[in-house]
Amino acid sequence: MAPMPEDSGASFRRRAAAPRLIDWTGERCVPWAPDVQVVYEHFHRYLWAAGLVSGRRVLDLGSGEGFGAALLAESATHVVGIDIDELTVEHSRLNYAGPRLAFERGSATDLSAHADGSFGAVVAFEIIEHVREQQEVLAGVARVLGDDGILIMSTPDRRMYGETRSEANPFHERELSIEEFLELLEEQFEHVALWGQRTIAGSHLDALDDATYEGRTAQSSSFFIERSGDEWRMARTPAALYCIALASKAPLSAASASSTLADCGMELMRVKERDTADAIREGREMASRLEREKDQLAEALEREREHHHRAWQESERTLRELHEEATKDATRHEQQVTMANEEVERSWQIAVRSERTIAELRDRLAGVDAQLVVASQANRRVEESVTWQVFQRARGRLYGAIGGERSLFARILGAGLRSAGRGVVARPSRPAIGEAPPPNAIEPIELPEYEDPEVSLVIPVHAHAELTARCLRSIRDLTARVRYEVIVVEDTADPDTRRLLEHVSGATILHNEKNVGYLRSVHRGANAARGEWLVLCNNDIEVTRGWLSAMLDCANSAPDVGVVTPKYLYPDGTLNEAGGIIWRDGTGANHGRGDLPDRFQYEYRREVDYGSAAALMVSA
Repeated sequence: MAPMPEDSGASFRRRAAAPRLIDWTGERCVPWAPDVQVVYEHFHRYLWAAGLVSGRRVLDLGSGEGFGAALLAESATHVVGIDIDELTVEHSRLNYAGPRLAFERGSATDLSAHADGSFGAVVAFEIIEHVREQQEVLAGVARVLGDDGILIMSTPDRRMYGETRSEANPFHERELSIEEFLELLEEQFEHVALWGQRTIAGSHLDALDDATYEGRTAQSSSFFIERSGDEWRMARTPAALYCIALASKAPLSAASASSTLADCGMELMRVKERDTADAIREGREMASRLEREKDQLAEALEREREHHHRAWQESERTLRELHEEATKDATRHEQQVTMANEEVERSWQIAVRSERTIAELRDRLAGVDAQLVVASQANRRVEESVTWQVFQRARGRLYGAIGGERSLFARILGAGLRSAGRGVVARPSRPAIGEAPPPNAIEPIELPEYEDPEVSLVIPVHAHAELTARCLRSIRDLTARVRYEVIVVEDTADPDTRRLLEHVSGATILHNEKNVGYLRSVHRGANAARGEWLVLCNNDIEVTRGWLSAMLDCANSAPDVGVVTPKYLYPDGTLNEAGGIIWRDGTGANHGRGDLPDRFQYEYRREVDYGSAAALMVSA
């Protein structure tokens, strides 16, 4: 019977409870398996073992469907077959019941249910390669065997078995070579003998009488042949595929040196041939049926082809008529398109003239905006000065004493003061036309100061004083509605940058004794910051109006916001970045780079993968 391993512990599932064959004696029943070679191998092993266990109590490990245990029970006093699969055990009990035969559910890795020395023989055919705990299995077998008990065990030779298969057996945990098998047995048993088994097909020749003739000898002869292409040739004695061991703690009794199993009626081969012939006949019948179906399909296809041809002709006629009608429509549409193009050309000329007018108005508006910015800066510096604040308090007391700003006396006093002021205050002198400004003149940059800033702007500087000046002026002129502080970290800057910083007031300026780089400069500035939010700024940025209030509103919009990144523009007005993207392969990209910045997909808040640190707001 062909064993089908299920899992470790010498458990096997059978292919099927198939019909039985009666052997030549008419007394024993052997289950039929599709693999003729496996039937011969297992039947031969159990017949050979039955002659060795005569008069002994036997334990059959991995008994499967039970036909082997039934063979052993014919000569043994009692046989216990164990298998891990409950359905297989039940099948054995139903088909091989007998007074000297019992089947139990169990595993070769756990024989604790059996007492020490309770068996005179243990049979274990092809189970040891299915378990990883091979030493534990043999130790358990040695324990349940009596002092003169024998172990009959088989396993495939790893080297030969691998040559006969195109792929490894997935149910084998550890296959053994003959040397490894012998070494494993000798750990538990002092006496070990080995036999080799290889299934072959052929002929048997034997003497029919005792007559002698000159030259006859008692020596037996064996011949082995093999196929080479279309020819037969003599072959060497084939190596054994399976190794069968006889092991005991006591000296071994004599056993036959060789054993032969012959299927005299070649019944298994004949059944195989009949099955093959039946399969061929069924295949031919199927081929004939398919041929008839093929002819029927061909006829149906021809009918369908004729129907399709008629339909195609009808469709072609319809399409021709539609094409003629479409051609007429196209001519009418072409005339309409020509008229529309002429109208579009006139509209385009009007649009070009309008665009020029709009450009001129935009230039004028830009000039007005620039003048407003200058006036706003001057006005803010005046309003923030101490002198102006003192003057305002004095002015309030004065006008309060004379009856308010709308009283007659107040209006006369105001007109007099304005007239006197225009005569006394001299306008600042400007260089004459063609006259160069004073050398190395640097415009002072005054930044506002707040006692409790909400945001700290950290700006490391090293070189490019002109960029740093434009950055600080844009922050001063275009930042409103937010209390902020500016922290400039001078990282061993060049002379121009150090000279610029001497004219900056209102900012915290930190000087590094040696060049430490951008990262450490940012850390130093952050340590000195007082705001709840930090903005890490490059010195080459220029901000736009309302930039900081927009970023702070975003930062405070939800409790889990930790970083805010703005939209960056190139000097030509195109988009540099509206947040960053990290792709699956780890590469990155700037979202919207080179596009128009006011397109709708860049005009709303959203989560991004990263933001550049040119003006990055982070929680302190």
